[in-house]
Amino acid sequence: MADPFFTLAIFTPTRGFLLSETLDTLRAQSDRDFEVFLLSDKKGTYFERVVEQYPEIQFQIIEAKAKNRPSMMNQALRQSRGKYIQFLDSGDRYLSQSGLSFLRNLIEENKYPELIYFGFLLRQTGLAPRANFSLLNLKRGSIPLAKSSWFFKEALLKVGGFDEKLAFGSSFDLYCRLLKDESSRVVFCKRILTDSEPIYSFAKERVISALEVSRVLYRYFGLYPALRWIFAQDHRKMIRSTLQFLKQSFAPENAS
Repeated sequence: MADPFFTLAIFTPTRGFLLSETLDTLRAQSDRDFEVFLLSDKKGTYFERVVEQYPEIQFQIIEAKAKNRPSMMNQALRQSRGKYIQFLDSGDRYLSQSGLSFLRNLIEENKYPELIYFGFLLRQTGLAPRANFSLLNLKRGSIPLAKSSWFFKEALLKVGGFDEKLAFGSSFDLYCRLLKDESSRVVFCKRILTDSEPIYSFAKERVISALEVSRVLYRYFGLYPALRWIFAQDHRKMIRSTLQFLKQSFAPENAS
């Protein structure tokens, strides 16, 4: 069997019940030249039953050797056969049946760039979605959502994949390493190909994410960009998150 053009790696640990929403939009694609990886952190027959409902799709169910997200991404990267890879969460969906066909044409017209990314709908709990068409500005910590990006597999392997020591900043770190090479070509398109459900983040995750982004900025761009990014944040929100994190960390386990 010939290698597919795309690999779509879907995280299933937290919202597996929304998986069918994603797979329905993949089954509807006019371009079916892709494989789907279901990244799971546990054994079970649930995903096997789901797979049986989509005989048109090439599946692999990958039980993660390590449970953190960048490790799962690296495992999918190493096992993928597609030229380009995208990482999705259960519930993410393509908005058009011609999404992958449009993407393939754009990639071929631009002679297989290392990174191609699109606009996305920024969704936050309790707020109306808004379109985001931010350009890459790594020094200011401005990057697209990883799920709105498609990566040339060989380019990711060349730079070593995702940093498994970073729980939430691994995608940002990868963008920095990938684009540090001036020969890397990046294509941006304002069209929005995918949408997703809002994901609630806990205070601990927000605090660790902020610390990791500042750490990555310092690593690649020095102290000033890291400090500038920290001072540009909503400090009231960060203080609330930090206090929530500390409260959760030191609260008695059996407290009611």
